[in-house]
Amino acid sequence: MTIALPSHLENLVSLLPDYSVPTYSTTPISEFKFFLRSQKNLITAFLSTKFAQHLTDSVEYYTALRDKHFLNSLGSFIDSALSVEKRSIVLDCVLVVLNSTPTLLTDPSDIKQAAITHFQSIVSSPLVCYSFIASFPARWQQAYTPLSGVSASLYDPVLAPISLQEWSDIISSMPNNKASGPSKISYEMIKHLSGEVLDFSLLLANTCLSRGDIPADWRKAMVVINRLSNILADNNVLQGGNFAGLPGGSTDVPIKMLDTIIHQQKHDSTDDQELWIVSQDISKAFDSMDLNMLKLALIRLHIPALLVQFILNLFTRRNNRIITCHGDTATYRVLVGIDQGEIISPLLWVIYLDPLLTVLNHEARDPFILKSLALLDYSPLEFEQHFLPVSHLTFMDDSTLIASSKAGIED
Repeated sequence: MTIALPSHLENLVSLLPDYSVPTYSTTPISEFKFFLRSQKNLITAFLSTKFAQHLTDSVEYYTALRDKHFLNSLGSFIDSALSVEKRSIVLDCVLVVLNSTPTLLTDPSDIKQAAITHFQSIVSSPLVCYSFIASFPARWQQAYTPLSGVSASLYDPVLAPISLQEWSDIISSMPNNKASGPSKISYEMIKHLSGEVLDFSLLLANTCLSRGDIPADWRKAMVVINRLSNILADNNVLQGGNFAGLPGGSTDVPIKMLDTIIHQQKHDSTDDQELWIVSQDISKAFDSMDLNMLKLALIRLHIPALLVQFILNLFTRRNNRIITCHGDTATYRVLVGIDQGEIISPLLWVIYLDPLLTVLNHEARDPFILKSLALLDYSPLEFEQHFLPVSHLTFMDDSTLIASSKAGIED
C-alpha cells in the first residue's frame, strides 16, 4: 500500500536540496524498516556534511580574524589565543539587609548609596591603632626598631631634583592604552608634552618632591618608585625574603625552590624531615593596609621624613567613585588602604610586610632545611652555611608556609 508521508518527514523537502518525496509501503514490515533506515542515513550524512563545512568555515574565519588582530590589535590577539572570556558586573540592583530583613534595592539613588557604603566598609578599620613603637607588644618592638645597618643618607638620591632627561625618560616609559581616570588625561596625552609645557610639568614634579606633597588629582610616583626600588634592591635593605616588588623579582625562583624542597623530601634517603606546607593568600591586601603601620615600616628602613610624608600623602585625602549601570556614584572618601592600581603600591606592600616576614625567618620553629647548594643563589637572603632553612616562600601577598613538623607549621 502506498500512503503519503507523515508531516514530520515532509520537512526533508525543505531541509535537503534536490530531495523528492519518495513513495513507500508499510508492508512488508522488513521493507518499511529498510526505507526508514535509508532516510535516517540520508539525514545523518547530510548533517555530518553540513557540520564539517561549518567547522571548516569557522576555522577559516577565526584564523583570518586572529591574523587581523595580530597586525592591528595585539591585545585582542592575546585574548583570542588564550581564550580569555570578557566578563563584567552590571550593578543594576543591590541586595542589602535592612532591619534584619533582606531588601532588594532598585532605585538608582539607593543603589549608588549602597555601593558607596559597601566599598567604604568592605575592609574595617584596624581594631588597634599603633602610632609609636613603644606602644607595641614587646615581641614587635624589636621587629619595627629602625635597622642598625642602614643609613638615612642612602636615600638622598631619591629626593634629588629630577633632571629633564630623567623626566622625559619616565614619561616615554609610560604604558599606552590605559584608563585615564577621572582627570581624563591619558598617558598618550602626557607623552606629547614638549617645550614650556614639559618644563612646567617638571617644575611641578620637583616642587612636589621638595615639599613632600602632591596634588590630590595627580597622584603618581613613577620617579620615586624607580629610585627607591633600585636603592632597596642594590643594598639588600629588606630582610623578609619577599620575591616581589623589587627589580628582578620573579615567581620563577620560589617555584623552583618549592619544587626542589618537595623533591628532596621524596627522594633523599638521608633526609628524615617531614614536610608541612600551607598556602595562603591575604584577602584584600592593599585595601587593608594601615597607613600608621606603613609609616612605621618606612621609618624602620631609615627612609627620610620628607620622603615618608610624600609617600603617605599619595594615599591620604583620596576620593573615589563607583561605576553603576545608572551612572557614576558621587565622590566619596576612601577610609583605609592604598590604591592597587598605583605604581608604587607593590613596593609599599613588600615594605609593609617585611617586618612580619623577618620575624618569621628568625623565630620559625622547625623550618625545613634545604640541602641543595645550587639553590642558595635563588634566595634574596645571604647564607654562608651549606644548609638553607626555609620557613616561607612569599611572592607579594601569596605566601607558602613551610615547616618540618606539624608544630612548626602551627606555631
